[in-house]
Amino acid sequence: MILVIENKLEKLINKVLFFAVVLTNSCEEWIIDKIDDQSLNLGEYVGWGTGTGTMSKNNSTLFNESSEARVLATRSQPQSDQIQWVSMHTANATKTITEAGLFTAITAGNLLIHGDFVGIGLNTGDKVEFTIILEIQ
Repeated sequence: MILVIENKLEKLINKVLFFAVVLTNSCEEWIIDKIDDQSLNLGEYVGWGTGTGTMSKNNSTLFNESSEARVLATRSQPQSDQIQWVSMHTANATKTITEAGLFTAITAGNLLIHGDFVGIGLNTGDKVEFTIILEIQ
């Protein structure tokens, strides 16, 4: 699985590969439900946060989700064994973003994919684009 973020501040674009990414238990169950066509609840919302901690498959939330609403991601299938979600987030205050996750709902819902990374310092109005790619191998 690849989880990539693009930090778009003015004309500077940084791409960061997450080193710690967890496919949660909820995600494994969601994948099986999708294959079995039992679940209509698509993983479509990306949230970001400022927390740190030890990620595990049992995570059900971000460590410290930020106050901005989760963003409805654009979903695509760039290759036959991949699903990709892209979302653009705008900071509502000065903060350092250290984690992001894919959720099944705009509030609450199941955390499907959880990634953390070296903090990205943001000012009010700064934007970060997250690209989450789930690849089955």
